[in-house]
Amino acid sequence: MMVWMETQDVLKLVAMAAVDAVAFLVFWLLALRTGNPKLKKIAKYIVVFGFAYIAMYGYVLYEMNAPRPDFVTDAVGPARGTGSVSSEVSFHVVEAGEIHHVELTPRADAEATAKGTIEVPYKLEYKSGKILLEAAPSVEPAEGRQWRTVSFAFTPEASGDLILKLQIPAGVDMVHVVVKEPR
Repeated sequence: MMVWMETQDVLKLVAMAAVDAVAFLVFWLLALRTGNPKLKKIAKYIVVFGFAYIAMYGYVLYEMNAPRPDFVTDAVGPARGTGSVSSEVSFHVVEAGEIHHVELTPRADAEATAKGTIEVPYKLEYKSGKILLEAAPSVEPAEGRQWRTVSFAFTPEASGDLILKLQIPAGVDMVHVVVKEPR
C-alpha cells in the first residue's frame, strides 16, 4: 500500500500550524493588552501567510508522494498491405511485489472497422531478457474500429524497466497500451 505522506511530514505540518497559532495568539493578546490596532493587523497577517505557507508546503509533500499516473502509449502497427509487425513498449515499474494491470486495445485504421477475430501475441520481459509472462490471446471485434481489450496482470519481482513485446497483426493500425500501477 502506498502512503501519500510520511508521518514525519505530517508532524512537520502540525508543528508549523502550532507555531503559527502561538505567534498569532501572542500578537493578538499583545494587541488587546496594549490597545494597539497594528498588532492585530500583524496577527492577522501571521495567520494568513503562515497557513498559506503551510498549505503550499503540504501540497508539495503530497505531490512528491502521490500515486503515479497510469502509463499510456500506442504501439504502431504495420503499414497497409503488409503483414504483421513486432513492436516494443518500454515502461518503468516502481512497486515491486505489487500486482500491476495492463490493458491492450487493438484499433483498426481510421477509415476501417474492426473485422474478424485476431490474435495479439505479447511477451513481457525484464531488460535482462528474463520473461515475466507470455500469451497469445484471440480478440473479437468490439464497436467501430476497436477490438475488445485484452487485460492481464503481473507482479514484478523487482522495480525497474520492463519491455512489452507485441506482435501486431495486419489490419491493426495500433495497439493502445495502458499500464496501471497499484493504488
